[in-house]
Amino acid sequence: FLVAISALLDFRYLAQMPCFDNNALTRVEAALQRFHNHKSAIITAGGRQGSNGPLKHWEIPKLELLQHVVPSICASGAVMQWTADVTEHAHVTEIKQPAHSGNNQDYYIQIAQHLDRSEKCFRFDIVVHLASTEHKGSDKYDEDQADEHEPDSEALRVKHYYSPTRKAANYFEMAKALASDTVPNTVLPHKTFASSTIAFRLALKPSLRVLIDEAAEIFGLPDLRLAIADYFNSPDRSVERCGEISNHPEQMQIWFKVRVQQPTYHDPRSFEPPQSLVASPPSTRFLGARYDCAIVSPSDESDWPSNGLRGHAVVQIRLIFHLLHSQTFLAYIQRFNATSPPSSNTTDSAAGMHILRRVVRNGIQVGDIIPLHHIRFPAHLIPCFGKEVNLCLTRHTCYDLSNEFWLNKYWNKELFFCIITLA
Repeated sequence: FLVAISALLDFRYLAQMPCFDNNALTRVEAALQRFHNHKSAIITAGGRQGSNGPLKHWEIPKLELLQHVVPSICASGAVMQWTADVTEHAHVTEIKQPAHSGNNQDYYIQIAQHLDRSEKCFRFDIVVHLASTEHKGSDKYDEDQADEHEPDSEALRVKHYYSPTRKAANYFEMAKALASDTVPNTVLPHKTFASSTIAFRLALKPSLRVLIDEAAEIFGLPDLRLAIADYFNSPDRSVERCGEISNHPEQMQIWFKVRVQQPTYHDPRSFEPPQSLVASPPSTRFLGARYDCAIVSPSDESDWPSNGLRGHAVVQIRLIFHLLHSQTFLAYIQRFNATSPPSSNTTDSAAGMHILRRVVRNGIQVGDIIPLHHIRFPAHLIPCFGKEVNLCLTRHTCYDLSNEFWLNKYWNKELFFCIITLA
């Protein structure tokens, strides 16, 4: 059953690539064939249900259509260039929703009137919103801090009517400009920086300024000071070495999140929209802590994503910080041991995803310090719950109480392409 579902998902993701070669087309065909080889398990498990009960056949027109995807790609190019998502979405917002607001009479007239009045409301809200912001003072506003606040309810009213297309920020260009000193009066170290495969942007002002021992208590990291000392005492950190860190408390700046951006897998000249990596402790506002996961490299240089996970590790980010004596932004991470999907006929092999297990020493999770720029890609993990349910599991504790996970390759298409290593 899981093999069939996984194969169908693989087919859907592979078929949406923007460009193909013979190897990619072979993978698409193999994924569809794998689905057909195992689809009988879905029938056996009663997964095909109709209005009159279980169905014993696969007479689905859209399923038949899948047989023509590869020939269509060979004849006409990538399927995604023919996507109808934009026009279908426009049909919903410009036709269906206005029609549902009427009384099922004179559809064309009522739809036109609805759109006309919605535009007038939108323009009125824009004027009111702009007028209200003019009286809030002329203090300088830090764009970096915008991400630290919830959206304004009044601004959301404007977005309800119309949300224009916005060009995604290019952190790589920003980092290049800062590194070349073309931007005057910048604060060091730069809060926007990039490696060969990913760009980072931190808020200008940190979320916290505390001592190391206070941070260890807030984030529940008893080995934080020892991990920092180990990092600076390593042979390759001689330039940044801090010999007194183990004996004297030192203030650290902490960020609860960092924005990251990566080039697209198939076209390194274009970039994905930025997304956030969060490492936030519990608070009065949010009951549960949130610690996102990522794929990291062991050194500054990396061959990601050409070889997939080989030579890389999956970690959970527990703390993003900067020490005053250092020019490098750092992260405290807890590692997972990754194993490839087993080839035997098991649930893990059927899911087709890497299995991750927490690295534990003497029954205790321990962490390491890495430069923040060693992060290569955000990751999403799915806890393996097992046959028995832990009654203590909640949406806030499922990660803390689980030791085994699946690396979710279906989280987004870019991660999927990186992990399956098409090259």
